[in-house]
Amino acid sequence: MRYPALVLAALALAAALVAAAPAGAATCPGQCQTIASSPLTVKASADTAIQVYYAGDTLGQVYPSGSDHGNAGTYIAAGGRLYGPNATAYTEVSQSGVAGNGSAGAPFTVVTTVDAGTTGLRIVETVSMVTGQPWFRIDRRVTNRGGAPVSFSVFHYADLYLRGSDRGFGYFDPATRAIGGQTPAADFFQIFVPITPASHYEEGGFSTVYSRMNAIPTGGPPLADTFLPPPDPANIVDNGAALQWDVALPRGGSRTISSFWSFGTTPQVPTAPPPGPDLSRTIPNPRVIRSGPATVTAPGRISLRSLRRSRCVRTKVVSAKKARVLVTIFSGIRSRRLFGADLVTFRRPGRRIVCIPVPLRARTFNARTQLRVAVGVALGAVDRVGERRQPRLPPVIRPIDLVP
Repeated sequence: MRYPALVLAALALAAALVAAAPAGAATCPGQCQTIASSPLTVKASADTAIQVYYAGDTLGQVYPSGSDHGNAGTYIAAGGRLYGPNATAYTEVSQSGVAGNGSAGAPFTVVTTVDAGTTGLRIVETVSMVTGQPWFRIDRRVTNRGGAPVSFSVFHYADLYLRGSDRGFGYFDPATRAIGGQTPAADFFQIFVPITPASHYEEGGFSTVYSRMNAIPTGGPPLADTFLPPPDPANIVDNGAALQWDVALPRGGSRTISSFWSFGTTPQVPTAPPPGPDLSRTIPNPRVIRSGPATVTAPGRISLRSLRRSRCVRTKVVSAKKARVLVTIFSGIRSRRLFGADLVTFRRPGRRIVCIPVPLRARTFNARTQLRVAVGVALGAVDRVGERRQPRLPPVIRPIDLVP
């Protein structure tokens, strides 16, 4: 079976892949990317550290406020250690440039990939932001690439610096279990809003919160589910805050942990739209594509929320006679970037369910990305040496609409 021949003849997908040029050059120390927008500017470092500037302020909202590398980010407690910025260092794998245009359909995004030492855990973190919104979103897809099940905790932590003030009260929203801090005058707020329901939360002295996180890998208690509210002046401290998610993954398993981080002169507690369907289990807005004896049912429209939470895209392939059917999803206009493909061989009439894996770079897609599905058919089940070449039908290509 000559799979490459079918790819070339049926779909002509052998063009070189052209990577999108990153926008927004980094100015922070080490490798990082700058999402420059309004009212927020976000510095996302390759070790998941984050610094945030609000409404043109020259001081950051994370301590140390004079550094683009803040004491904040995503932390993992696993294998007896705490991994994260200013903790046991991650192994930095990659970081994308800034993609998107800041609109709701194409938010600014930066994708950072790190490994947590020898635990087998890989974190693919997507920071996304829409111009005009005083918050941004962090999606952390954690995959167990090790050889055994693993239990661990994920944290969103920051040493807060509240618009020029290194001391403040806590803030807690019982409806969402959002946690954060506010200035003593209650005129500025930083809030972590869980999208994925959190296991625990805590606000207090920054060293108290961090020390509790740091003790969890060696059997310490979880975050305390407490905060220091106004108006008691004793509750004004040099504060930090964190959310905690407890996770157990089987070998090869993945889970996405999501949250917002908001800033404002009043409490900002955004809500996330409902998650889209799991594309590995359903075919949304089905589109039927026919080519010779083959019929392929594929999604006609996919939400970006669904794409980012699904491991593969489900399709149904039916053939009325012996044939080889290649189902391919690709993106791009002038260049064709292979999303994924699967070759199905029918030695008799039948039907198959084919799930095309979602590549990691799909997390940088936006509503302007051109996505297409192609069906290529070669009549007959096999090609043998010396056998007369089996007829190949022209490929049939249809668009897949991407929506926010």
